[in-house]
Amino acid sequence: MPDLIGKDPKTESQEIETILDKQSNINSASPLEWEKYDPIYHSVTNYFGLKMEDFSRFQSKIDVIKSWAEESAKSKERVDLLWAIRNLENRLGTPPMGERRINHIYRWIRLETAKGRLAKEQLLLERSLGNANVNTT
Repeated sequence: MPDLIGKDPKTESQEIETILDKQSNINSASPLEWEKYDPIYHSVTNYFGLKMEDFSRFQSKIDVIKSWAEESAKSKERVDLLWAIRNLENRLGTPPMGERRINHIYRWIRLETAKGRLAKEQLLLERSLGNANVNTT
């Protein structure tokens, strides 16, 4: 923040307006633009080597990966999230030729999420069928 002490009041008010304009630009940014200011989001994009112009194309994948990492690491700390992603990448190995690392990780997370959801549905179905068998006897 600039030093405003001992300055001309006109210059001081102009500097304050400039600072407030910058803050309002950040606060009024669209969700995609806001993500650019999120240090964790930025760390994940850097980890995958994405450029700023790729952010919009990969935003949904980054959000899914970030959410999975938070759940997996049971933390929202940047280091913990990056470690969770790195550990998964080590387990999966090198992606197939021509596939981006982010797509490889994203696909595995989507499959793992679907597997968990299907297992829960299967358990609910087994429970409901078990209750139906008990009621008929």
